[in-house]
Formats: sequence, structure tokens, C-alpha cells
Amino acid sequence: MLEVMFEIPSRQDIKRCVITKEVIESKIKPLLLTDLDNTDFIKDQEKLA
Repeated sequence: MLEVMFEIPSRQDIKRCVITKEVIESKIKPLLLTDLDNTDFIKDQEKLA
């Protein structure tokens, strides 16, 4: 996650960083959402939270 922690502040297009259980346990990269990404995904994830 260190890579993403340093990448996000330098990118103006990132609107959301989605960190799941799998990101933590499997050490995969989190999902980075931009202005161009589907807002329906964001709304669905907010409902699950």
C-alpha cells in the first residue's frame, strides 16, 4: 500500500481509493476510481458499507 499512498496525492484525477479485505490480506493494489469511472459502482459500494 505504500506505493498507492505516495501515488494518490500526485494524481488529480483520483476521486476514490477502494480498499477491501482482499487488498489487505492478499496485498493486491486497491481500486483507484477517477472522474471517468462509472459512478454506479461507487453508489453500490456505499450501500454495502
